[in-house]
Amino acid sequence: MMRYPLLTRVTDDRQIYLQDHRLLVRSLEGVERRELAPDELPGRIGAEFGVDPEIAAKALAILKRKGESHGRAPTP
Repeated sequence: MMRYPLLTRVTDDRQIYLQDHRLLVRSLEGVERRELAPDELPGRIGAEFGVDPEIAAKALAILKRKGESHGRAPTP
């Protein structure tokens, strides 16, 4: 099971790659690498990948909980 976000996107002039809290943007001008703070992730995922920041925040919370109790039947 994934324990961190992994997203990638290619546009006409850029490749954007996010793994955990590391963002990599490749373009004709060069490569930008950046470490993102946890509170930056939902907004940056929204801006770069077109995912609603609220949905991104919920997904990140599930990953942080390691998927516990999400999508599983309750244990007796």
